[in-house]
Parts: sequence; C-alpha cells; structure tokens
Amino acid sequence: MCQVYSRIRQPWGNFVVEATRIQGQLYEFSTAAYENVKEGDEIHPDILEELGNKIRDGWGWTWKSSSRGLLQEGLAML
Repeated sequence: MCQVYSRIRQPWGNFVVEATRIQGQLYEFSTAAYENVKEGDEIHPDILEELGNKIRDGWGWTWKSSSRGLLQEGLAML
C-alpha cells in the first residue's frame, strides 16, 4: 500500500502543492516579474491581462487532467 502512495499519490500531491504555491505568488504579485509593484501603484492594463492569462493557464491542469489513469495504475499495483 505504501508503494502505491509513494509512486502515485505523493508525486501528484506535490505537483498540486507547487502549482497552488505559484498561483498564490501570482495573486499577490510576489514573483520576480512584479517585484517593483507596490500597493497603490497603477499597473498598465496589458500587464494585468498578461497576469490574468498566467493565472488562468496555471489552473488549466484542474480541467485538463483526470485521475483515471492514476487510479488504474494504483489498482494494478495492489
């Protein structure tokens, strides 16, 4: 059972944690691309549109991926 978790579930969980961390940084302007942005600054609409696209694309895995393959792989390991 532990092998199934280590092989399948743990890597997926690590991916989700990292993807969520990156999204949080984008929401808070806490990436190198926005290090000079301070509260109250006006931000050009093109930059905000680019940021919005990054955020949207960063969540793409939630609707583009499925756990079916991982489920089948895990069941086969039992």
